[in-house]
Amino acid sequence: MQYKMVVACGFWVNVTEDSNLTAAGNVPSPTPANLMTGWNLIGYSDHGQICTAAEFKNITGAVRVEEYDPMSPPFYTRELNDSETFVVGHAYWAWVLESTS
Repeated sequence: MQYKMVVACGFWVNVTEDSNLTAAGNVPSPTPANLMTGWNLIGYSDHGQICTAAEFKNITGAVRVEEYDPMSPPFYTRELNDSETFVVGHAYWAWVLESTS
């Protein structure tokens, strides 16, 4: 099964007080993602299909998948357990040992 992933252009933004950040632009069409060796910031965009972290690891060879967690300093991420599902519109960090295509 192929999952449509959009490789996200990501930014870490550190703010010192409550703020609003507005992003504008075109939403890219879902396309298969090519992951590079190391950490990859990806956005999940496959409407209608459910993908667990375990399925994603199996398909891509990723060994670790993390998501944003405001309660987990200092990097504010946490590792997904294998049964957790990806959420459309959310971004994830994936660690892969070899590039994929």
